[in-house]
Amino acid sequence: MIEIFTKEDKLRCTASDANGRQDKQLQGDNTLSLTFTLYEYVQLDVNDYVIFYGERYWLMERYKPRMKNQREWEYNLTLYGVESLIKRFLVINYTDNENTPIFTLTAPAEEHAKIILASINNAIGKPLFKLGEVKKTENLVIEYKGTYCNDALDLLAKAAKTEFWFENGTTLNVSKAQYGEALTLGYRKGLISLEREKADNVKFYTRLFPLGSTKNIDREKYGHTRLQLPGGQKYVDKDVDKYGVVHHFEEAAFADIYPRRIGTVSAVRSQERTGKDKKTFTIYYFKDKDLNFNPNDYKIGGYVMRVAFQEGSELAGQGTSDEHYFEVNYDDKAKEFEIITIFPNDTMQVPGGVLVPKVGDKYILSHLRMPDEYYPLAEKELLEAVAKFNEENFVDNSVYKGDTDHVWVEEQRADFFLGRRVRLESAEYFAPVGYRESRITRLSRRVDLPSLVSLEISDAVRKGKIAAMEGNIKDVKYYIGEVVNDIPDIIASGDDTPPGEHNVFSAKRALKEFLNKHTPDTAQDVITFLKGVAFKDGTAIDGAGNAILKAIQTLGFERTINGFGVWLDEKGRAHGQIDYLEVIGKAIFRSLQIDEYKHIAGNIVLSGANAIIEKVVRVPGGWKCYLHTDDGEKAITNDWLPGDQALCQTFNIKAGVYENVSNSYYWRCVAEVGQKTATEEAYIIITDDDTYRDKSVNNDEPKAADNIVLCGHNTLWDIAHGVEPTLHRHRMNVTMITTSKEDGGTIEVYRNIHDFSLNKSNAIFHLSSDKIYMNSRNFEWVSSDGERIPNVLYRGDWTAGTVAAKYEAWYYGGGTWLSLVDNNADEPTGHSTKWKQYAAKGKDGGTGLRVEGYASAGSAAYTEGQTTWEAIFEVHVWENDVEITNKLPSTRFVWERVSEYEAGDAAWKGRHSNDGYKLKVTYDDLVGDTSFMCNFLNSSGQKILKNITF
Repeated sequence: MIEIFTKEDKLRCTASDANGRQDKQLQGDNTLSLTFTLYEYVQLDVNDYVIFYGERYWLMERYKPRMKNQREWEYNLTLYGVESLIKRFLVINYTDNENTPIFTLTAPAEEHAKIILASINNAIGKPLFKLGEVKKTENLVIEYKGTYCNDALDLLAKAAKTEFWFENGTTLNVSKAQYGEALTLGYRKGLISLEREKADNVKFYTRLFPLGSTKNIDREKYGHTRLQLPGGQKYVDKDVDKYGVVHHFEEAAFADIYPRRIGTVSAVRSQERTGKDKKTFTIYYFKDKDLNFNPNDYKIGGYVMRVAFQEGSELAGQGTSDEHYFEVNYDDKAKEFEIITIFPNDTMQVPGGVLVPKVGDKYILSHLRMPDEYYPLAEKELLEAVAKFNEENFVDNSVYKGDTDHVWVEEQRADFFLGRRVRLESAEYFAPVGYRESRITRLSRRVDLPSLVSLEISDAVRKGKIAAMEGNIKDVKYYIGEVVNDIPDIIASGDDTPPGEHNVFSAKRALKEFLNKHTPDTAQDVITFLKGVAFKDGTAIDGAGNAILKAIQTLGFERTINGFGVWLDEKGRAHGQIDYLEVIGKAIFRSLQIDEYKHIAGNIVLSGANAIIEKVVRVPGGWKCYLHTDDGEKAITNDWLPGDQALCQTFNIKAGVYENVSNSYYWRCVAEVGQKTATEEAYIIITDDDTYRDKSVNNDEPKAADNIVLCGHNTLWDIAHGVEPTLHRHRMNVTMITTSKEDGGTIEVYRNIHDFSLNKSNAIFHLSSDKIYMNSRNFEWVSSDGERIPNVLYRGDWTAGTVAAKYEAWYYGGGTWLSLVDNNADEPTGHSTKWKQYAAKGKDGGTGLRVEGYASAGSAAYTEGQTTWEAIFEVHVWENDVEITNKLPSTRFVWERVSEYEAGDAAWKGRHSNDGYKLKVTYDDLVGDTSFMCNFLNSSGQKILKNITF
């Protein structure tokens, strides 16, 4: 049985006959496919979910089933675990409220994992996922540029040289997925089959050609252009005897291994200089007291010596190019280095400011050959790095597949999960030892028989798509190298080459020539704007000099103290300040302040819409009323709908004092609704059709300044315009607090206002200083256990012509009868389905049958809007104290529904004609106050033996 829940964690439906498969792959997709049939239409929405084997699977799009017939709906859908769900979410940097998907993070693997996990939880809207084990690493530099979370985890796992996986569908781990107690498996030892394949997209090699760095290598002295392995070894083999020769070369992993010395700054000084442009700048010098050789003796022809400051220094990561180096000169007499200053822009120099060398900073020299003793050390380091590379990257790409023996699994209670350790035994595959230690990398299990699992057991894991792209990137780099010769001539900052059609400015030359749009800049000459200058939020100065500005002020201006200023406050009101005001002509000041008490009389209506009419325009068919929806500080929506009944009434205007001013009244239908647009205010059209107004009195015409309220929704309007009459029942309910009634203030509650009348038929509650009354049909008691119990009202003797209401009890024919419906004019007898006998006088004889009804727990605890409500009603029959329910044909049980939608009750009865003694109902079967009845018929079907109401 599979239960499907809404994103609000409410049960949507239950699939008792579901089958399908769960399919999970390490660092791959995690899906759950389901096929089942329901006997009613249930639409599944985005983010509906299923819990299967402790994991949550989400639906990623709205799903509508296939209709097989009027009673069967077929579902065939796929839900996705977190590994597949995260493909929808970008990695977002929420630090300091940046909320940006483009950033670079330099941090250990754990910090990267936390940011990715926060992005997943924020996208879902709840903290469903947590962080588990994360491999300890140094700082990793990863650039996130619109990167989806699954790709980000691929990048992180690759950078950390490990794997990522979700434990129990909730805990993210960035570590080797191999854990748990080893489970012994083999053919006829839990498996009914076993075969070997190769993992897709897994880099496999047996002969590694390591490509050493070219840094600090002088071919004339070293004999090679790159660092070599000790003894000139060209490659390293791994399991060639088992798999044959498979080549791979690697350069990037060894790029930072070269003959080098990590020095320490022991002294720093600086000196001011003046450049050719007459601007002053600072030159920085540093010493290393432990340097035991003269770098000038080791220069490589054609190269300038360079220094790269290491982590911990303010200059780490600064400098030129991706290698972050500074060019330096060495004074062998002073035994100090001079750092060649660079200027990223006209206002900044490096080193400079806070970015300067300090005593204790670590550095590495490059672009020079090193003393001879450094080369064997570097070769040994390269060999050790190759061994470590093989340890981390050499993976047997064998995949062993097998299906489980479900009987063995159930008996052993074996638990299968991704990453579980496995001791896979096979004398044939793993001679001579007879077994292989590995782990589960993929599993696929049947939903209807979860102990039948298809397993993949391997050391290898398929690479993510980011890793798969790397080979293509190398091809792109090669292509760029081929076409670089086609780049046009570049005019650098100091060049006097005139610009032409076939050359271009360098980036720095362009910064000097053109105004910068992203950083502050200075124009060296007058710039004329012929069409003006525009600023934010509509402010501007046009070409004629006319200005629209938010504020103007003089230098040194201080509010309420001194200076000239004009500004707008937070409400858009203009303020002006000036030290001295001298008026040559005339000054006119107007000010009016009114202090008063206010009294509001009339009636307060609580309903779904109201409005103040701003303007009225006569249009064909009615009056177009523009509404007051925006006062400049806040805006509201136009909540009216076509078919709504708009009521306007004033009570205390004194007639005859002012022309055309008197009390007004109209209660009419709304025919059309329009929201506010860029060109037109919000409006409603009130119809002048006499069919849709209060015909008990004369109705006035709408006018500006009228306050209108929603008072009911017209059923005849909906029927005439093809709208389901029950669609807007919630707009037919009104609560009033009145002061205009003859009996003083009242509180009144009405429902089902479907026409222009407020009377006893739709009054639910009425409170005044004179009396309190409420409709008995809508009054219920609530028991201590939460059950809702209708209030039965005893009315006395029933006589011919009496029309009974629902839940009224009448005495007739020696017994008491309960009316099950409103407007009940039937005679209280067992022949009428509208009555239920409460108490009866004794009877002779009988059928020998006992008929009783049962309702499922909680069936009476329905609350308004509870869409997940459902109930099961059953009728059981005994004959001479022996139950015969299952022996009776379904035709002897006739179910009926009595609701506020009488026209639909007959159709409902037809759909449930073959339900037999058991009936299942849901929220969709309820229409207002609803009762369900079962008539138990005699064997000929001509007589009702018992009527039971639920």
